[in-house]
Amino acid sequence: MTAMRSNPPKIFISYAWESDDHTKWVVRLAEDLQGAGAYVLLDRWDVGLGGDLPRFMETAVRRADHILLVCTPAYAKKANERSGGVGYENVVITGEIFQRFTAAEGRVIPVLRSGSWDESRPTWTKAMMAADLRDEGKYAEGLEAILRHVHAEPAFVRPPLGAKPSFAARAAPSDGGPSLAALKFVNQGWADSEVELGNQLRVTFSLPAVKRIGADLEHISEKKMAMAVIAEPLCPGLSNVVATIHTAARQVVATCAQVEVGADIAVARGAAERLKEALDAFRQMHANAVLGRGNKETPLPP
Repeated sequence: MTAMRSNPPKIFISYAWESDDHTKWVVRLAEDLQGAGAYVLLDRWDVGLGGDLPRFMETAVRRADHILLVCTPAYAKKANERSGGVGYENVVITGEIFQRFTAAEGRVIPVLRSGSWDESRPTWTKAMMAADLRDEGKYAEGLEAILRHVHAEPAFVRPPLGAKPSFAARAAPSDGGPSLAALKFVNQGWADSEVELGNQLRVTFSLPAVKRIGADLEHISEKKMAMAVIAEPLCPGLSNVVATIHTAARQVVATCAQVEVGADIAVARGAAERLKEALDAFRQMHANAVLGRGNKETPLPP
């Protein structure tokens, strides 16, 4: 059995005297709340013959932790027109809320008993979340929602705040900029020489042609070395690869010259193959950089 709270929440029920059936429903609601650990302030229980009803209303509004409004079209009409007991209670309630505005959040609980949301709630409550007890089949669900609220036992609880995750550092995306322009510059101008070198290695190895290709690539790579350094943020290691191409191209020219004076042609072929490997490394590095940026630039062809 759940232990009784030493300081149970106090609920004042404000309602319109409309009919015996309506009053019986209000008393039933009060009994259900009282039976579930909420102390209910109700005129039927707390004001006897000769009792001062206005004084009870004023005192109950001040004492209550929560004020439950049983909303019907008749209740809204009296509240908005400030007529009868309901009108007086709403004057007291709104005045109390104004006096204790910082503590008023969630204190007033509109409960829809009949009619539509628009026609049954007083104008000043229409922005408030409300409980819907119009459908008898959903009475238990609405009652639980009220009890959870007054007992501060919400059905939905915010989970604990977790720790901030660790994030890996990422390079800032480029919308162009010097690095991208440099990468494009480095990529241009030697595709034809690379294709021609590949053909020489696969089909026929012409010493003059290979020497010319080597000289062309030596010249091209030398012009691109400074730009390769600028492109490093987008393509780390690019300057080393371009330097390797430059060195390999010089070796091709030198070995071809050696073959011309009697050295084995295999020396020149070996140098040409190393140059092709350096070009392949550049092509792969460039393709990875382009893929990583989602860029539409076309990598060097195989």
